[in-house]
Amino acid sequence: SYAPQYQPAAPNNTNIPAQSQMQVILKDNELADNLFASLNDMASSGQLYFPENYSIGNALKSAMSKILTSDQADKLLACSAESKKQALTEYIVQGLDASKNQAYFIPYGNKMQMMRSYFGDVAVTKSTGLVTDVYAIVIYEGDEIITGFDEYGRDTLISHITKFENRDNPIKGAYAVAVGINGYKAYCFMTMKEIKASW
Repeated sequence: SYAPQYQPAAPNNTNIPAQSQMQVILKDNELADNLFASLNDMASSGQLYFPENYSIGNALKSAMSKILTSDQADKLLACSAESKKQALTEYIVQGLDASKNQAYFIPYGNKMQMMRSYFGDVAVTKSTGLVTDVYAIVIYEGDEIITGFDEYGRDTLISHITKFENRDNPIKGAYAVAVGINGYKAYCFMTMKEIKASW
């Protein structure tokens, strides 16, 4: 459970936070305390649902720790209180855990925004209860891959033959697979050019 008034570590870019910085940290702790109470009440009354064994308090502690030890801690601390509250609320409502690198907090001007990582995307997808697994496969030069379409016109894998030594070859693409509760596999294929463009 969440322990109000916990003492956070100082941002990693200073040994001892300045008095003004400590005041911001204490205000952020108060914001986290209030957010915890509000979201916990909503969860208790059935207005919000979280994954099994999800702890709002632990997730908030992880988020605050990530924020305070970030290379951009000073900028994150300077963000508006409303944007911090919004970012943390989105983070908790999605059932994410910063200690598992499922989310990042990024300053945009004076606003903090929460961004899901790949691990966060997987966690949210699995939490729907419709997907049992999500994984990615790399395609190396020398691999023989045949793709096609299923009866609904969706991409599907027909075969992927590789050799162990191909791992030393350049990557020519990858594909992600989402496995549904009925065993159906949804595929997403990307060439290396498409992967670089998405980055």
